[in-house]
Amino acid sequence: MKEAGAEGSRRFYPELESLRGLAALSVAGFHVSQALVPTGADPVKLRDMPSGAMDVLNFFFLGAPPVIFFFVLSGFVLTASLRNAGRPVSEVTAPFVIARLFRIYPAWIFTILVFASVYWLSGRTLGIVPGTAEIIRNLALLSVTMDGVGWSIQTELLAVPVLLLAFHWLCAGKMRAIVVIAALLAVFINLLKPILYLPGGPSRVIYLYCFLFGAVTCVLLPRADPRRANLIFACGVAAFFLGAYLFANHSNVKDAWCTIASCIVITGAALGLTGWLAIFRDSTLLRFMGRISYSFYLLHPLTLTIFWQMPQVLDTVLRAGYPPWFVVLAMFLISAVITLPLAALSYRFVERPFVRIGSRLTSSMRPRADVSAVPAGMS
Repeated sequence: MKEAGAEGSRRFYPELESLRGLAALSVAGFHVSQALVPTGADPVKLRDMPSGAMDVLNFFFLGAPPVIFFFVLSGFVLTASLRNAGRPVSEVTAPFVIARLFRIYPAWIFTILVFASVYWLSGRTLGIVPGTAEIIRNLALLSVTMDGVGWSIQTELLAVPVLLLAFHWLCAGKMRAIVVIAALLAVFINLLKPILYLPGGPSRVIYLYCFLFGAVTCVLLPRADPRRANLIFACGVAAFFLGAYLFANHSNVKDAWCTIASCIVITGAALGLTGWLAIFRDSTLLRFMGRISYSFYLLHPLTLTIFWQMPQVLDTVLRAGYPPWFVVLAMFLISAVITLPLAALSYRFVERPFVRIGSRLTSSMRPRADVSAVPAGMS
């Protein structure tokens, strides 16, 4: 393994920040398109209504694939952070865990309090009526009944020891072991589901291999040719969407395919995109969306408390002649307009202050010579 800070690595990847924001928008579009419309005996999801234009929207409004990208990206960025610290796993474990807790929990707690306030003021929820005990369980991330996207945040927490173990193996030169374990999990994960059960389902565990692939991508990045960044990125994007489309009905294959494609996308972007693809590095709007993407991802289900509970209204709109794709696109734009300001506030007054607090706490745990070094991906 190359030494930390090896040639070809950077401490921050603006292209990846932009991609994270686009992935969050894709998930939001997917959730909006799941609104039900009463048609005959059984209600139908808007995204399942036959339409060529709807097929195009469905191609970009994906569910699990963007979340898989999040997981691979976390594995990549957090491994880069651990390597850039330049210290053994015994010294980075406590600071790493504390930093992750201060990164994950504050925005999540703020989101749950917002959901609780919406319920108290309007009576709207995503399904369950939250009592005091259930709100506390959600605040602690022991339950995600109030905001369903929280299952992926639980997965991020479970990935903390996995990434620390992977970093230990990387330091010991055992990258092949990580690749073999990640590949075996990707192939045989369906067989392991019965023994990986957690309350609410096994999905929190079955995606942990994505983080391992992200860690391996980080280590292999210096071996890639920066002159081919655009080509690598384009091939990765094409493979990602192609796999999501071709294997839509085969979740295990789709997840593994999109994991590998995400590794390729991240490699190309991290090498530094040029030409017109430099928009992912230079666009102020994309970079802003990437910065607030975590809060946006957590908060966008607020609008689903409206869109998922108005089937008769949607039926009336469709009967008035508006095509399904137009309804989905309109709801997506409304959802974004409502969520973006709230997400920006969460980022400005919740995420950033608590990340700084976590950084101050962890800085005291570093050797004096390393106090000024801020690990990439934790700022």
